[in-house]
Parts: sequence; C-alpha cells; structure tokens
Amino acid sequence: MENSHTILPYFTVGTHAVEAHQPISTALEVMQEHDLRHLPVLKDGVVVGEISDRDLRVWQLQKEFKFETAIAHVMVEAPYIVDPGAPLAEVATEMAARKIGCAIVVSGGRLSGMFTSTDALRALARLAA
Repeated sequence: MENSHTILPYFTVGTHAVEAHQPISTALEVMQEHDLRHLPVLKDGVVVGEISDRDLRVWQLQKEFKFETAIAHVMVEAPYIVDPGAPLAEVATEMAARKIGCAIVVSGGRLSGMFTSTDALRALARLAA
C-alpha cells in the first residue's frame, strides 16, 4: 500500500524570513524575537538560502565577524526546498541524510513555510498515536 502522508498538515505556515542584503544583526534579532532556529533567506521574494542559529554562532567565532555583514555571506546557498505536498517520509529521510534541521516549503515559487525537525517529531507523534 502506498503511503499518502504529506508534510501539508505538519509544516509551519507563514514563517519569518530575512533578505540576503540585510545585516546579520537583523537575522539575530528575528530569531531571538520569535524563538527560531532557522530562517529562509530571500532575494526579491524568492528563496535563495537559509540561515540557522548554528551558522550564526559559528560565524561569531570568526575573526572577520561583524554584525553589519550581509546575511548573503553567511547563509547556506541551495537549501533543501520542498513542495507542500511532498511525502512526509521522503522529506524526513532526506533531512536525516543531510543532517539538517529544516526544509523550506515553497509553493508557486513563493515561500509558504518551514518543515523543521520539531514538525517532523509532531508528525511522528500524531501518526504513532
């Protein structure tokens, strides 16, 4: 029997995002204000990267660290992007294989939300109940 579970009921809709040209300080502020570990990075409304709290912590240890450095210099390019209808098992498997904490959900070329490891655990709990 084919598994029909998708990430659709589980991903976080309407996530916060930052623009690639904005300073690192903006990403830090957004993450702290909203208690986030991952942020999609946009350029003209299109997802071009992702930045995590871990990326920012590592960057802060570098000699060349400056709060005004553009997010584009620190972000992960080519993040894992999925459709809202992507199979749950496929997305979770890929996240585990890549050892990443999120997939960025894009629909019609626009940011729809994020599917994080926390969302995956919620899905597991619901499906296992």
